[in-house]
Amino acid sequence: MRQLATEYLKRRQDELGCTIDPEDYPAELQRVKAYLALHNVYGVDLNATAVEFAEITLWLDTMAKGLDAPWFGLRLRRGNSLIGARRAVYREDEVTSKEWLRTPPTDVPLEDLTHRIEADDSGPTQAAGHIPHWLLPGAGWGATADSKQAKQLAPDRVAAVKKWGKQMRAKPTKAQVRKLVDIGYQAEELWTMALRRLMVAEQQTRREIALWGREATTKKPTVTREQVEESLADSNGAYRRLRRVMDAWCALWFWPLTGEPVAPPTWEEWIDACQMIIGSQTQIRLKNTARRYDDAAQQQLAPADQWEALAEQENWAISAGGADSVDNALERHPWLRVCEKVAKEQGFFHWQLDFAPVFGRGGFDLQVGNPPWVRPDSDIDALLAEGDPWWELVDKPSEAEKRERRTTTLLLPGIRELTTASDSETVAVRSFVSDPTMYPELDGLRPDLYRCFMCTTWSHQSSRGTVGLIHPETHLTDEKAGHLRELTYPRLRRHWQFVNELQLFSEIDHHVTYGVHIYGSHRAPSFLNVSNLYTPATVIGSLRHDGSGEAPGFKFEGHWDDRPHGKRIQTVTDETLATWRDILDPDLQTPRQTRMLYTVNRDVAETLRQLSRAPRLASLHLRFSQGWNETTDFQKEYFVKSWGQPDSWDDVILQGPHLHVATPFFKSPNRTMKHNQDWSEVDLETLPPGAIPVTAYKPAGDRARYDADYTHWDGDPARDHYRLAWRAMAANTGGERSYPPSFRLVLRIPTGCFVSAEPLTGDSPQLVGSVQVCCWTLPCVQPRRAGSTKAS
Repeated sequence: MRQLATEYLKRRQDELGCTIDPEDYPAELQRVKAYLALHNVYGVDLNATAVEFAEITLWLDTMAKGLDAPWFGLRLRRGNSLIGARRAVYREDEVTSKEWLRTPPTDVPLEDLTHRIEADDSGPTQAAGHIPHWLLPGAGWGATADSKQAKQLAPDRVAAVKKWGKQMRAKPTKAQVRKLVDIGYQAEELWTMALRRLMVAEQQTRREIALWGREATTKKPTVTREQVEESLADSNGAYRRLRRVMDAWCALWFWPLTGEPVAPPTWEEWIDACQMIIGSQTQIRLKNTARRYDDAAQQQLAPADQWEALAEQENWAISAGGADSVDNALERHPWLRVCEKVAKEQGFFHWQLDFAPVFGRGGFDLQVGNPPWVRPDSDIDALLAEGDPWWELVDKPSEAEKRERRTTTLLLPGIRELTTASDSETVAVRSFVSDPTMYPELDGLRPDLYRCFMCTTWSHQSSRGTVGLIHPETHLTDEKAGHLRELTYPRLRRHWQFVNELQLFSEIDHHVTYGVHIYGSHRAPSFLNVSNLYTPATVIGSLRHDGSGEAPGFKFEGHWDDRPHGKRIQTVTDETLATWRDILDPDLQTPRQTRMLYTVNRDVAETLRQLSRAPRLASLHLRFSQGWNETTDFQKEYFVKSWGQPDSWDDVILQGPHLHVATPFFKSPNRTMKHNQDWSEVDLETLPPGAIPVTAYKPAGDRARYDADYTHWDGDPARDHYRLAWRAMAANTGGERSYPPSFRLVLRIPTGCFVSAEPLTGDSPQLVGSVQVCCWTLPCVQPRRAGSTKAS
C-alpha cells in the first residue's frame, strides 16, 4: 500500500511539475493510502478471523485526519479462493455428447454485462443460449465417496453416494437440456442485476478523500452501508439466488457421509430447484420481457442509481422468469439445506459474482500473495491423535502396531465421524482442484494448492495486470509438468529463486527452495532470472551492479555466497529454453516445456550451453532404479524401522546420508532415530575389515516377496549388479560412488548400471571415471532433485 501511494505521489508531482512541501508529505501520503485501501484493495481468506484482522490492519495503517471509520465489507471477504463457480458455459452439443464431464467450459468475460448496463442494452448477452457450467452436474459430484477412510468406516453411505454420482453423470434428455438452456437465459438476467447492484453499491459507499493534485468532489452518497448490507443479504435478491445455486453446485462435490442421512438430488430435482431459485426464460419470452422491462426502467430509473428502483427492477426480472421464493425451494428440496450447511463450512467463493464490478472492468491490475505451500493430502494420524495422542508421539510404529491401535482409537467418542468427515472433505478438495474442467492447466498433475493459485491469478488479471507471488517451484522441475511450464514461461517477468539456508521462513526446513515470481500477460518468453539466492538484498544489489569482478558461486570464504553481482542476472528467452531442453529434456519437441536449469551466474550458463552440444550419457544405455519408497513401501511392510548393523549386505537398506564420495559409510543413523538429521559421521579409519553400515531399516515379512518386488531389469534383479548411486534429495557435491551387488536403497537414491555382465569388468570403471571427471572439471554441476539439474 505504501509503495503504491508513494509511486502515485511521485508520478503526480512529475505530471504537475511541482513538489509537495516536506512538512505536508506524510499527511498527503496517508490520504493516498486511505483512498487506495478504501476503493482499490480486494482480498479473500478462508479464515474469517484473518479477514477481520486484515480490516483492522488496513484501518490502522491508513487512518487519516477527518476520515470516519472505514468499511471494507464489499472488498474484503471470507471464502475459499480456489473452489467456486465462474461465468463459463457449454454448448448444447457438448452436453448431449457428455463432453462437459471432460472438457473445460468456455469462459465468458464479464465486460459485456458492463457494456449492457452502460448502454441500456437489453439484448441477449454473450453467454445467452448456452448452459452455465454450474447448472450441469460436476464430474466430481459425490467425490467424498472416494475416501479410503470412508469406505472402511461408512461403507453403506459410500455405496449410496457412488450410485447417485454415477446416475448424475448420465446423459441428460433433450427436454432436460432445453430446460437448462432456458435457466441459463434467466441466469444472465440475474447476473446483470447483481452486477448493476454491486456497481451502484461500490459507487455509493465511496469516500471523498482530497488527494494532492486532484480536485475533490462534494457529491454525497444516497445509499447507506446498512442498505447495502441488507441488499446483499437478501436471500430472494438476484445476487443471493445466483450464489445459492453456485454454492449448491460446489457443495455436491462435498456431499457429507456423516450426520443425518439426506438423499442428494436426482436430475429432475436438481433442475426443478434451479428453476425455482433462478427462474427460466425462453428466447421468445426473453425478448418480450426485455421490452416490458425497458418500459418499466424508463419510468422507474430516474436517476438510474436509485436504490429502491434497482430493487423493483430485480423483482420484475425475477418475477418475469417465474422464480419461486427461496423458502419454498428449501421446503420442497431438503438437500438444499445440506448444501447450505456445507457451503457455510467450506466458504465457496465465486469471484466473478462476488467481485463482479472488478471483472466487469476486465479483472485485477495487481495481485500479490503468498499461497499455501501444501498439497490436499489427509493426515490420518493427526486425526486419530485428536482422540489418542499416541499417534503423534510414537516414532514410526510398525503397520501391525498401527492396525491394533487404530481399532481402539476409532471406538473413542466422535473419532470415527471426525476421521470420515475430514478425510472425505480432503478427497473432495483434491478432486475439485485436479478436475480438468476446473483447472485444465493442471490436468494429469498431482494436486498442489500453490499451482492452483498460480492459475487462478492468471485468469483473474486484466490485460495489463501484474501478479506477484511467493511460492515453491516444483512445477519448474516436475517431469510431468511440461504443459504448465509452457504456460508459465511466457507469463514470467521476474524469477528470483531462494534457498532457505538463512531461515527467512523459520517454520520450514533450511533446504527448502522457493521463488518470487512476477507474472504478466502471455507473450514470447523474456524474463529476468536469478538462482541460488539466500537474501533479498542480493538480488537488489545485483540489479544495480555493473558486472565487473569475480562472479559469485555457492560458497565464499566458508559461507553461503550472497554477494551481489551483475552476472547473477540472466535474461531467459526461447534460445535459453532451447539450451535447457538440450541438456535436460533432449526428447522434447517444444523447448517451452523444458524443465528449468538453475545456474548461479552467466558464466556457468554459457559453459552449460557449450556442454549441451556434447555426447550424452544416454548413449551408454544405462538402467535405473529409484530404490524403495520410504513412505509407501514402509506402509506395505517390505521393511520395518529397526536400528542396528545387519548380518549381511543382503539385509542392508541404505539411505541418503549413508552416501558420500567412494563410501557408503559417510554417516550412520543414531540409535535414537528422532528425525532425518539424527545422524553422526563415521570415522573411516576405525572401520574393521568387512564392515557393514548401520541402518535404520531392516527387511520384513516374506523374503521371497521382498526380493521379487525390488527393481528388476528385464527379469534380472537390479541388486545382482554393481551400480553407481547418487543422492537425489541433497546437494550433490561429488557424492557418487559405485556399489557392489546385494544391497537395497531407500529414500529415492537413484542408481544406474549396465545390465550385461561384461561391463562390470570393462565399461563400468570407465563410467564411474567419466562421471567423477565431470564433477572435477565442473564442480558446480549438481542435481537439484531427481531428474533435474542445478549448477553454479
